[in-house]
Amino acid sequence: MRLWLSRRWKILLLIFLIIFLFTWSFISKKLFHHVSKYPQTSYTATKWSLKTDIRRGSDLHYHSQFHSITDTKPLTNLCPHVFIIGSRKGGTTSLYQYLSAHPHFNGIRLDWGPVAGETWWLSQEYDENKVSEYVQLFHHKEGFITGEATVDYLVNCKVPLRLRTLCGLNAKIIMLLRDPTHRFISDYYMRLHINTKRYYPGSDFNTSASLSETIEREYNKFITRAHRQFNSTNDHTFLPTDWRKLKCLFREAQNLFYEGLYYFHIQNWLSSYPPQNILIVPSGALFSDTVTTVARVMEFVGLEKLSVSKMEDITRSIYNYGSYDHSGIKEKDIKRLNELHRPFNQQLLHLLKWEKF
Repeated sequence: MRLWLSRRWKILLLIFLIIFLFTWSFISKKLFHHVSKYPQTSYTATKWSLKTDIRRGSDLHYHSQFHSITDTKPLTNLCPHVFIIGSRKGGTTSLYQYLSAHPHFNGIRLDWGPVAGETWWLSQEYDENKVSEYVQLFHHKEGFITGEATVDYLVNCKVPLRLRTLCGLNAKIIMLLRDPTHRFISDYYMRLHINTKRYYPGSDFNTSASLSETIEREYNKFITRAHRQFNSTNDHTFLPTDWRKLKCLFREAQNLFYEGLYYFHIQNWLSSYPPQNILIVPSGALFSDTVTTVARVMEFVGLEKLSVSKMEDITRSIYNYGSYDHSGIKEKDIKRLNELHRPFNQQLLHLLKWEKF
């Protein structure tokens, strides 16, 4: 009797094991079928490990701000396809040059140095009566896609709806987000390097101010204007959820602190574009794993996959690299910037499901 039971349990165990292995094999194929589409090259083998770092808009944790705008016919059917919209000092120029090196991407103004690919049309020169002038900036050719890379567009609150009106829902929008503290510091030193108080229309950047002084000045400008917007007292605390009233607080390049409040800017874009049109990339991924990140962007915009050697050749150079003297950076300045950005960063990281930039 015991021998019979022992044999019966062995048979049952064997049947259970066979069922388990068959089920696991089936589930694995369903979960990981996308990996088998790509040869296991040096970058595609690790490509999907960036899933938590490179966020497609449709993966956003919270995107209910998008509302369906009654679509009329776009002003033109000759819009560029790709829009890299910032952030400023986030690697936009490099990414645009890398895309332009693809045999089926026609970049513009590639010899314009740090402003390659920029048009400023939707932020500074927008005129619905001059759409043909904008379209003529691009080299349209069958079988090719084109685009621009104007860093103003992330911050300028009017651009999302302008783009929607001009191009409809065909635009692919790419945001490069650099850690706001590092972005602020890099932007500060770039402006010192340019050495002009009129760095940008409406900017009153003071090139004689230290980094510490600039941090406090830019933050206080933000707080003062925000109080005015809310008609509030000095003890009012501003939260990321106040973005609707603060989304147009400054124009592009008018306030270094405001430039890094990505939560405001992303929510504003999500109010005009559905999440699936947007790819959000941490600048750190572009800087540290360039080949993989650029391959991911190319896939998003619809460019065919290139060989590993070609990708490595494309991404060999770094564009608009800020080799400025950073000797004036103090640990207290970094801590202060981290402190000021913290509540806005926390809300953003929750939105994107990121652990860090």
